[in-house]
Amino acid sequence: FLERTPEVLAELRDAASRADADGIRRAAHTIKGTSATLGARKLAEASAEIESLGRTGSVPDAVNRVEALEASYRAVASLLEAERIEAHQE
Repeated sequence: FLERTPEVLAELRDAASRADADGIRRAAHTIKGTSATLGARKLAEASAEIESLGRTGSVPDAVNRVEALEASYRAVASLLEAERIEAHQE
């Protein structure tokens, strides 16, 4: 998750900047799945919303939605990094 998601977020950001609804849908789907597996509900829900919009062929305000998704990812990533550090110290 920590290694792959930044790459997928970059793909999502690129797709959003090009208004590529299918690219947005695919990247959001990937993030939705991995974040749901980790229990990052807010991130999964936001990704699902973007994925759903991508299916319609139009993602209004895509760049801002992606920026919000990236902020949610950073929050989750910080928690996971803290857990990883704590686990290595034990």
